[in-house]
Amino acid sequence: MDEHPRLTLASTARSLWQTQYFQAEVYRPLSEIWDAAAEAYYGGRTEPFRIGEFGPITVIDVASMFPWAMIAGRFPVPWGAFRRVGRGSEVHPQGIYHAKIESDLVLPVLPHRTDHGLIYPNGRFSGWYVGEELQYFKRLGGKFQIIRGFEFFDDCDPFTGYVEDLFEKKRGARGPLRTIYKLLLNALYGKFGQKGDKVISMPLDRFAKLDSAPTDFRVWNGLAVYRVAALPPPWSNNVWPAIVTARARIRLHAEMWKIVRRGGRLFYCDTDSVVFDLKGARYPKEVTEAGKFELRGRFKSILIVGKKEYLIEDFDGKIEPHAKGVPFAVREDYLRTGKAEFKRPVKILESTRSGASPNVWRTVSKERRVSFTSRARKADGSLKPITINES
Repeated sequence: MDEHPRLTLASTARSLWQTQYFQAEVYRPLSEIWDAAAEAYYGGRTEPFRIGEFGPITVIDVASMFPWAMIAGRFPVPWGAFRRVGRGSEVHPQGIYHAKIESDLVLPVLPHRTDHGLIYPNGRFSGWYVGEELQYFKRLGGKFQIIRGFEFFDDCDPFTGYVEDLFEKKRGARGPLRTIYKLLLNALYGKFGQKGDKVISMPLDRFAKLDSAPTDFRVWNGLAVYRVAALPPPWSNNVWPAIVTARARIRLHAEMWKIVRRGGRLFYCDTDSVVFDLKGARYPKEVTEAGKFELRGRFKSILIVGKKEYLIEDFDGKIEPHAKGVPFAVREDYLRTGKAEFKRPVKILESTRSGASPNVWRTVSKERRVSFTSRARKADGSLKPITINES
């Protein structure tokens, strides 16, 4: 590939896509569309369905979930012709809509933002959603009413050439090169949701000569580090990444719902993987097609204490602890006790928010603050879906 590396892998992916695959101008849509799509842009689904220790378990995951979602259907042209739709409108799969939701499902579908993070509730609430996800929700028995939205007259297929080419190259590569192709495949879609804020690092002598130097800055190794607000880049649109993540959530939910309908027990899901127990469940150990589920393994038990916090033990006693932000050496203690102490450096981006000096190692005490033990539980120990009723 004839492409010069950029500052980040995601920037390299976008430049490679723009110059060698899409080869057309990309524009930022009107701010009202950009803002609405930002509200409809949710992350992957990560959720514990039980808290405690369970087993034995089966773990499956999706091969190349997000690259698959990038080629699973067409995309609108967000900077092209569009129309505003009002209350009671029908839903187009490529539109984005502000909707009032009414959900009473065994396994809720739609995400909802709260002060404590993303949840998947039943009840009555409202939010911005991609048309594809609303249509899937309706097929399962969910109800909604459109308040307003945006629909686009033109569509395109922006990612197929890029994904198919790099996916084939990844299959034929080994070692670090295979990892690079994998990262390039997964990094592209998120660039179209990039915001405008920037972190600037500048030599102190240059910083001192600025006509209007910011007052909120940090000094590190002879550099002034500060954050500035700016417009999103000219190719940012939020619509495309909102659709990609919506398709990934639909794919994950469809598989989980199939497991539930067959009498299986869900324990945990994380973006592109499901932990469950179902007699007779059969999945291939390896797939060659993106978007298909494959068997990661069968294990003795899983200890679940929260989102991104769980521990899997195999039948030979090997422990696989997962705890975001906690070093591997102390993860098991943290998962079992809820507390851990470790050292880590302050990152440069973090320093612009916290005021601490960047790249200085410090001792951190981490204590689990979110508890799922107060959630209502069913007789089998599973967590009941959260129910909310917003006015």
